[in-house]
Amino acid sequence: MKGINKCVVEILEPKDENIERVLVFFKPESRAVKGGKQRQAAEKYVGGLVSWHASPVPSWLSLRTAALAGLAAAALTALWFIF
Repeated sequence: MKGINKCVVEILEPKDENIERVLVFFKPESRAVKGGKQRQAAEKYVGGLVSWHASPVPSWLSLRTAALAGLAAAALTALWFIF
């Protein structure tokens, strides 16, 4: 990258099996660059990234299951107090 004055940290083995590498570009005036802690800052940032995976269970199904479980618990509680 011609004319770019930034620190770049490359992480080759992130903790996600779907990602090969991550490049983190730092601004020259950042605290991490001034303190010489670019690697630690990059690893902390990458560790906080969320990997979006397709859920094997549709979200509407899990919500429906939770709602049915709540209704069943309420019905059992009502029956307990009635009888």
